[in-house]
Amino acid sequence: MDLTSSFELKVVTDPDGKNVSLGDMPIEAAKAFLTFYQAMVTLAEKSGDENPRVGIKSGSAVAIATGKTAELIEESYDLVVAGKCVDPDIVKQWREVQAQVQANGFGYEINAVSAKGVRELKTDIKQAKTFVKKAVKSKFSNSIKFISGKLTEVGANIHVLTDGGEKITIECEEARAIKATKYIFKPIWVAVWARKATNSKSASYELCDVYSNEAQYNGFKDFFEDLEKENKIAALTAIHRTIKSELAKENFSALRKLFKLWMHPTTDIQTLTIVLVITKAFKDDKRLAGQIAQLQKYFALQDAKHAKQLKKKKRAQ
Repeated sequence: MDLTSSFELKVVTDPDGKNVSLGDMPIEAAKAFLTFYQAMVTLAEKSGDENPRVGIKSGSAVAIATGKTAELIEESYDLVVAGKCVDPDIVKQWREVQAQVQANGFGYEINAVSAKGVRELKTDIKQAKTFVKKAVKSKFSNSIKFISGKLTEVGANIHVLTDGGEKITIECEEARAIKATKYIFKPIWVAVWARKATNSKSASYELCDVYSNEAQYNGFKDFFEDLEKENKIAALTAIHRTIKSELAKENFSALRKLFKLWMHPTTDIQTLTIVLVITKAFKDDKRLAGQIAQLQKYFALQDAKHAKQLKKKKRAQ
């Protein structure tokens, strides 16, 4: 690291061509300098330097960072210009600097100084397209969640105050929302399909099923929580064993509610395969035929998705 490195954002002249100094500057020049200084502080904080330092040159309207901080700020600039920066705060600061430089009237200098010399950046910043954050495709995790609480509102969606005190909104079809009105201000036990982006603290919820009592709710909740603790093979084995047992007991009402939890585009193809194989003999049985037909539809969706991914992978090879 070059200890003589520095990065400077400078307001040089006012619209009349007069030099700007900290001791005497027009209000608009002061605003421009404050934009530069705040950008420098934020960029230094976000630089990754363990001990970032910024300053103001004595007598001049120059915000400056030195040493490692300066080098890291220059690196952040290069990422932003290349459209490769994914940090919205860094991009925002450079965009504000860019907007200031592109405004008419004042003279500015933006320089990265190192042992290699002075790198003048103002012209490139002024002529560049508006800086934007690199688009990053969010990755999502999908799961089945069980929620108990009190139904507080029914509209286009339903609103639940959970037993833990969290207020959540659950998406559902209008017809199901209307049916849910009978639970208003009463305890409610539901299963939902949850979707959460990896970079988000909150999830979205889609209504899957409503349970008539807490005992029924706990039975399904405990079963799925146990599945989550197992590896994939053990979980599939448990699903197979449970369905086989319920079929032997002809507990079709429980099976219909169980299958409902997998009637979703995010259900993995291995689970759907296990369910469809073990229920093959019941596909024309009116007690399960409707549910099995729905599961076959979601299997077809997943199968087509896998085929498309495989085709894309082969093209890339």
